[in-house]
Amino acid sequence: MKKEATIHQMPRKRNENFEDAVFISAVINRFGSGDFKLNRFRYQKFVYLLKRYVQASTENYKKKAAGPYNPKMRYQGGESVAIKEGYIEEIKHNGYDCFTTGNKVEVALEYFQKWYGEASLQWLDQLQYSKSGELELLTTVDMAMQEILKEGREPDVQSVMEFIETTPKWKKKLEKPEFTESGIEQGIQRLEELFAT
Repeated sequence: MKKEATIHQMPRKRNENFEDAVFISAVINRFGSGDFKLNRFRYQKFVYLLKRYVQASTENYKKKAAGPYNPKMRYQGGESVAIKEGYIEEIKHNGYDCFTTGNKVEVALEYFQKWYGEASLQWLDQLQYSKSGELELLTTVDMAMQEILKEGREPDVQSVMEFIETTPKWKKKLEKPEFTESGIEQGIQRLEELFAT
């Protein structure tokens, strides 16, 4: 598997919180409008995969129990910026904190289109109906593979399983039905398909 997607390059440094707000807003507009609402878990996973696709930074993602998670998005920036600017709205849906589009979402979408283009969102569409367990698998396996590559090794099923097992907050993932040897193998294959140029 190649190291990075090669679709887009970020031309310059942007304000990280605002850029995260734009990513979050684009994802929620795509998948969280109308009768559908996105919770924080799902928007985080979609944003992670979209950032990987367009080669935006994923350095703030931490190895949390549910997989890669960027606490800065919630507590220090992107999410609150998107809410404050009216790009998204936080609502309660079936007892959970969820998000839907705000009345000024078009402003965020204009930035996203300018920076990354409509094709990036069309690429994301193939993941829309992924179950939460699949999103957790894909993002976890991808992050593990990126770390293994940084160590100068070629990731495979065994090295990914070992990485997960030796990551304290991830070890219990191997008890989940998605994280079997065959599940991880399928995850690697799916990621290769997703990030193929």
